Amino acid sequence: MRVVEAFYVYNDAPQE
Repeated sequence: MRVVEAFYVYNDAPQE
């Protein structure tokens, strides 16, 4: 898994 992919997955989760 690339760093970009991991970032997208992390960003995909609701942070609010």
